[in-house]
Amino acid sequence: MKDQSKSIVAKMSFFTKLQLVLVIIALCALLFSALSEKFQWFRPKSSYTVEEFKKEVLEKSRYYQEKNNAAYEEFQREIQNAGKKHFRTAARNVKKAVKEISKFATSAKLVGMIVKDKFKKTNTAQQKVSGIISPLIVSPCTSGAAEINDVLKKFLLQVQENDNQFHAECAQKLEKLPKGNNQKAAEKFVREIGTFHDQTSTLMQKYILTAIGTGIEVVLIRQTFSAFARLTAKITAKLGISAALSLADGPGILFDTFALVGAGWAGYELYDVLKVMPDKMEKTLFQAIRTCQNDMRKNAIRQAAKAYQMSKKNMENITQKVQENSL
Repeated sequence: MKDQSKSIVAKMSFFTKLQLVLVIIALCALLFSALSEKFQWFRPKSSYTVEEFKKEVLEKSRYYQEKNNAAYEEFQREIQNAGKKHFRTAARNVKKAVKEISKFATSAKLVGMIVKDKFKKTNTAQQKVSGIISPLIVSPCTSGAAEINDVLKKFLLQVQENDNQFHAECAQKLEKLPKGNNQKAAEKFVREIGTFHDQTSTLMQKYILTAIGTGIEVVLIRQTFSAFARLTAKITAKLGISAALSLADGPGILFDTFALVGAGWAGYELYDVLKVMPDKMEKTLFQAIRTCQNDMRKNAIRQAAKAYQMSKKNMENITQKVQENSL
């Protein structure tokens, strides 16, 4: 066997032998490189120090706080005009909506529906009001609320992104530190930053997922309907009594709304109510629109301020830890 191996080698050309030697050398180099990487042979020690780490963390903290400051200033400018054009459209449509509701035929039908709803436990009168004011008032107010939400979410997402970037860059700088006690202290420091990061992130997500102005449609419809119901309360009360008496003798004309309102006294009383209804309902709707607009803007400003202050406080805590040399 040994003689056979020698014979094979002897038969190789010089060029083939040279190739074989080079392959063996290359394999040895790869093996040595892998072992060196694993056991840190001949690797120069990192010159990156904890002091440099702390300095860069402070710089990044200031940098991202300045970005948050700029984002907050932009939010404060934009929120002042957010949704204004939509709420103005709603206000311009108030007279048109009230004019429709104040028509004798419409009001007579609504009065009859209110009486019917009381007996049948239904909600047809409010649905009728909704059909009138939804396209004219509710829809533009909803668009205004959406615009306010967009401005708020833009700011919240910017703060969240800045916080994420700051946390990620601190973790990257940590990787540059040499192994040892200093790095362990720095790891603890970055974990503490992570706690601040989680607090800010949780608040951001809570606000981002909570839409400002939820339920605006219900509020506007309910207030409009309530205003109409108050103005016609005496008529519907009397008609309710008449309807109750009619039930004793059978259904008759109980829910024939025009017949109910057309019964002499009810028609005259409705005409009297319609003289004051437009002015009173317009005031109600104008006030409802202003209240919705102001409340939504105030809520957005409050949420943005809380998010901004929390992020700022977290940055200040990080800066304090570094300056106290707690690493």
